[in-house]
Amino acid sequence: MCGCRVDKVHQPSRDEIVLSMRGVRGVNKILFSANAASPRVHLTAQSPENPKTPPMFCMLLRKHLGGGRLAAVRQDGLERIIMCDFDCTNELGDPVTITLIAEIMGKSSNIILTDGDGKIIDCIRRVADSGSGEGLFGNIIAGEKNDKLNAALRQTRVLLPAKSYTPPPRPDRISLLGLTTENFENVRLYGSPVKALISAVEGISPLFAREIIYRACGDVSAPFENIRRDRLFAELISAAKKLASPENTGVYLLSEKGVVKDFCFAEIRQYGGLYECEEIDGACALLDRFYGEKSRRERVRGRSDGLIKTLDTLTKRLTNKLALQREELAATADRDRLRRYGDILSANLYGIKEACPASVVLHDWETDLDVEIPLDTRYSPTENLRRFYAAYKKMVSAEKKLTELISEGEQDLIYLGSVRDAVMRTTGEEELSEIRAELSASGFYAAKSVKNNVRKNSRKPEKQLPFLTFKSSDGFTIYAGRGNLQNDRLTLKTAGANDMWFHTKDIAGSHVVVVTGDKAEVEIPERTLAEAAVIAAYCSNARESGNVPVDYTRVKYVKKPAGAKPGMVIFTHNKTLYVTPDENLYRKLLCS
Repeated sequence: MCGCRVDKVHQPSRDEIVLSMRGVRGVNKILFSANAASPRVHLTAQSPENPKTPPMFCMLLRKHLGGGRLAAVRQDGLERIIMCDFDCTNELGDPVTITLIAEIMGKSSNIILTDGDGKIIDCIRRVADSGSGEGLFGNIIAGEKNDKLNAALRQTRVLLPAKSYTPPPRPDRISLLGLTTENFENVRLYGSPVKALISAVEGISPLFAREIIYRACGDVSAPFENIRRDRLFAELISAAKKLASPENTGVYLLSEKGVVKDFCFAEIRQYGGLYECEEIDGACALLDRFYGEKSRRERVRGRSDGLIKTLDTLTKRLTNKLALQREELAATADRDRLRRYGDILSANLYGIKEACPASVVLHDWETDLDVEIPLDTRYSPTENLRRFYAAYKKMVSAEKKLTELISEGEQDLIYLGSVRDAVMRTTGEEELSEIRAELSASGFYAAKSVKNNVRKNSRKPEKQLPFLTFKSSDGFTIYAGRGNLQNDRLTLKTAGANDMWFHTKDIAGSHVVVVTGDKAEVEIPERTLAEAAVIAAYCSNARESGNVPVDYTRVKYVKKPAGAKPGMVIFTHNKTLYVTPDENLYRKLLCS
């Protein structure tokens, strides 16, 4: 990457920076993240969505780094501080050196821009001296020998523009790549073996520390008394050689469902058969995949929290309303008793005096039994008769109306569930905007800003997002809708009559279509059918489930009822496949 020039600078989120670097081999992107949950620096192939208005720190980086050439990348051993030096030109045309510093330290992570004199131009998180004695760094180093260091780490560093940059105090640890027999003999190991290794050796994680102990003695929880020091040293040296090797590959830990649980640069054996290990070439590709999806979900979750809250409120309100309507409907089941009272009273009206009693016992000619009928003494027998029939007719009308309302409410509940599922699977603000527009058109969501109203009434049509596109192992193109509006567009307007349509059975999810590209019914291989079913299961509310039923049929058998909500269809001539969602297969088939 050295020698490449800064082509573009983006800040997709509050604590992430992406530099597009252009060189003789094309464009590469470097991601700097100061996110407390996932701080890191690596090359990335992903293209996160950027805000329409760039933040101030992003504008500052564009001003100072735009067009600059990456001259050097520096790191002190395996310390978690990366310094990238750029040869740039200032406003007067003079050459200057600008350094972008990434401090990868958990919740204390930061991205700092300094000039050639070491003065801070600005940082993504400004830190002023609070005078509390508690600062950026917590007690991150274990062990008695680091008590002084821990006290130093608790002191606040001032990170403000025009202040001199001072790196954090470095722990007294031995680099994994610089480990020798002599310096390892001087290391005191006591207490918890995992914490002791992390405190003594620089460049290892808790997962790797547990793995080294497991390899040395076969027990992760073994005390130091049961661990041979020479075996521990041998395993550390072996790992250091693998880390320094140019052919080093990363390793993922995968669950039974193919979900990535953790990663390391070395093979992990401590879990036995509980997790599967999968190798991947290069540390950057390793980090990009592990954190990419996680970061995307966090960004989308932050932007969609308000929409999710609205959907949950609407769902709760609708559920309570349906409960009341069902109670009212249950009460109408007594309507036949009122009609029967009216019929009996009508047949025996001649025998009742004008002074209406509280109740009368009359003979029912249908059942040949005597029936006691309650009456309202405020009204005449004739008026009581009329009121029985009126109450019966009211209950008949109420039953019909309540049945319709409950049916509509249940459909609305299913629809809100499908929208919530679509929100949870969104990848950016454009998809969220499309979902808001869908809810607004359906009468569930009102635009809260003038900006949204202007956009709604604008003559310029909104840009339509493309479908998710896949290529099956047999070469068939597969499309999946991102939301209900896309589902309708895919199934009802884009897909051909003989294309194959997939959807999870009675579960909210995307419409998936296998394109046959022929007017006749092309026979689709079973492998492609299974892959399309896996995509439909993964793009549904059953993503974390197993043995998910997926219905499939030709598109010509899929219809949309009049007045149905977006995404709601009916279909016939369908068959069902049972599959388990597989993230690895999903990503393998997904076209970039």
